Amino acid sequence: DSWWRVGSGWLWVSAQNYTVPPDLLLCTKTPSGAKAGGFARIPPMIPEAPPAEVPVWDLPVRLVHWAIVILFGCQAVTAYLGGEMMRWHAMSGYTILTLVVFRILWGFAGSTYARFREFVRGPAEVVKFLPQLLTRKPVPAIGHNPLGGWNVMALLIVLLMQGLSGLFANDGADFEGPLAKLVSFDASWWLSHFHRWNLKLLAVLAGVHVLAVVQHDQIIGNCRDVHGSTVRGRTIVDRCQR
Repeated sequence: DSWWRVGSGWLWVSAQNYTVPPDLLLCTKTPSGAKAGGFARIPPMIPEAPPAEVPVWDLPVRLVHWAIVILFGCQAVTAYLGGEMMRWHAMSGYTILTLVVFRILWGFAGSTYARFREFVRGPAEVVKFLPQLLTRKPVPAIGHNPLGGWNVMALLIVLLMQGLSGLFANDGADFEGPLAKLVSFDASWWLSHFHRWNLKLLAVLAGVHVLAVVQHDQIIGNCRDVHGSTVRGRTIVDRCQR
């Protein structure tokens, strides 16, 4: 740390840690202990190493994720419109069900961060993680954190139940599932009501997931490319996680 003569003023340079920008203070009066002199040359800073990128979400996980996001919107619109649009509601529902079944299988056979064993944690780890929600400190996790992992599992289970119940549903007007005739009318009627109730639970879980991503992005947005990782499949590992 020292004073440097710069033109008609004095510049205080604090460069104890060369991995961060120096703290600068410019004054016009000669500081105590400073030596008079001409134009001073400030020592060059050692540049900080660029952040490292590591693969996190493989291509199947990203395709399933964004396909379900798009198809879920299609489900909401077609269900609201009803009538002839229920045909498209059924087709998009079958597609989501297929994607969910694939994602469950991929949770056992996929890449490292796609596997359930990587992000599904026990109750003790979840409880230990909960206090960190009240802080603004980044969580050192490349994939899902302990609570986020269970949110993903809940979404998969509820999506699976939504798709299966739709196969047996019969609203008596616009839609009859392809397997509705395999069960009694009362059972099909009950599954139709379950299908509508389960949609509300699905909307809540999806909303929590989106809010968690936004909150996560605000906390570590300068440390990791949160949104970009779901597109590019790679995330940044830097000083916020070391």
